[in-house]
Amino acid sequence: LKPYREEQLAIAKRVAGDQYHKQVAEKKTYVNLISLFYGIVGRHLIAKNPRGCLTASDPQQSIVTYTLQQWLNEQIERMDLASTLASGVEDSFAGMGIVKIGIASPADANRMAWNLKVGEPFACLIHPEDFVYSVRSHDFNQVQLIGHRYRSCMRVVQADTRMSKRARDNLAVAQNLRTNYTGEEKIANIGIPLYRNDEEDLEDMVVLWEIYCPAFGKIYTFTDDDICGISIENVVVENRC
Repeated sequence: LKPYREEQLAIAKRVAGDQYHKQVAEKKTYVNLISLFYGIVGRHLIAKNPRGCLTASDPQQSIVTYTLQQWLNEQIERMDLASTLASGVEDSFAGMGIVKIGIASPADANRMAWNLKVGEPFACLIHPEDFVYSVRSHDFNQVQLIGHRYRSCMRVVQADTRMSKRARDNLAVAQNLRTNYTGEEKIANIGIPLYRNDEEDLEDMVVLWEIYCPAFGKIYTFTDDDICGISIENVVVENRC
């Protein structure tokens, strides 16, 4: 997926333009038509938070259905789903937009700066540079694995007893690398030319990979210690879907 990540990085720099940072754009842009296109088309596709409308074939269940509908719409507002979907649409203009939905784990809650409670439904954007899937599959209905990379607080991961004790005891502190493993610049680092690899986080962080295997109906969480070939010994947690 490296060529596609490089293309998305190039488009992101053109969208940012020289007004964002002088070292982002190769030449001065007086009218950023790409950014203008994103803004106009994006707000037509995702104008506001969607709303659910639930009905019941049994009239006796109408009260339950109405309560569920109210809960659903409140959760959509709480998640600010429109902002997440809008970011996914912007990514799709440059290639592919990826949005993950699920029930928050402790690591997810920590990743959201504790603005999300454990056990609550959530939706978040997955950047293509953190995304992985079995590329030999013809479409997503045939993928053997699909997942993403994320950073979480080491303290939270070590305290999660669902995870392998052996893996928790051998977690490595994540480094703030400017590039991906394949060498291309990260989109998040656009406009930060002096970004140093030794920048410290508020707390020690760890990089994990969450991989879903449809054939087994399970979600596996791996550490990032062996990116070239993850062994079963590095499995941190295994959850059935």
